[in-house]
Amino acid sequence: MIFFSDLDGTFVTSDKRITAENLRALDAVAARGLEFIPCTGRCASGVPKELLAHPAVRHVVAANGAVVNAVGEDGSIEPGALHRVDLGAERAQRLYELSRRFDMTFDVFADGNVYTERADYERIPEFVEDASTRKLVYALRTPVDEAMPAFLRHPAHVERISMSWKNAAEADAVRAEVARDPSLVCVSSTVFNLEISDAGGTKGTALSWLCGHLGVPVADAYAFGDNINDLSMIQAAGHGVAMANALPAVKAQANAVAGSCDESGVGRFIERVLRG
Repeated sequence: MIFFSDLDGTFVTSDKRITAENLRALDAVAARGLEFIPCTGRCASGVPKELLAHPAVRHVVAANGAVVNAVGEDGSIEPGALHRVDLGAERAQRLYELSRRFDMTFDVFADGNVYTERADYERIPEFVEDASTRKLVYALRTPVDEAMPAFLRHPAHVERISMSWKNAAEADAVRAEVARDPSLVCVSSTVFNLEISDAGGTKGTALSWLCGHLGVPVADAYAFGDNINDLSMIQAAGHGVAMANALPAVKAQANAVAGSCDESGVGRFIERVLRG
């Protein structure tokens, strides 16, 4: 048995906290010698320190499945990746050029961090209305002063990109353009963004790879999520669990529904599973 969970809107509350009840559930997971895998759209450096320090957490899936990292006993992410499926600088450059045709910001997830041109960084409040989400977006991004095409020459690994948008028609236009390239996948984790990765770098493929790496049957995996970027792991896991606050499309693919992220839904569900 193994547990995979999205963070924002799933394991983390809507105001970006980890509840004591969810942490107690991880205590029970660790006591059974089992693992809990944060499986997030965030960059690896954006996984909460209190989660990395927990003994139940020995691996992290970041950047929507583009990267799988091991976590050391001291709670630090170990250097190098166990598994990665990069988007790469060339395709990121093409996507940047596409984004410039519209009123959108553009973020590059690379080498475990997130980078944004300063002009886009300063416009974040225009795109992110919720104060807690806006605070997190700022915290996870590093503004860069050079133009993105020049910056893209620097990272060793470009993992994925993100675009924030205001106009739904423009977002649909980007989705349609991305859909023409079968090497890409476009998902979202909020109502205002697009998240584009290599088609092989999804949460579902990362879940399957890590289960194989650890020798745990995928049929014994539980996966919790709330948004479109979680669908692949909900579908891949033997037990896909949608949150009460999940999108209808996610609930439709799940085997079960847990309480909401603000009700410690993941923790309560895990405790029921462990009680048998």
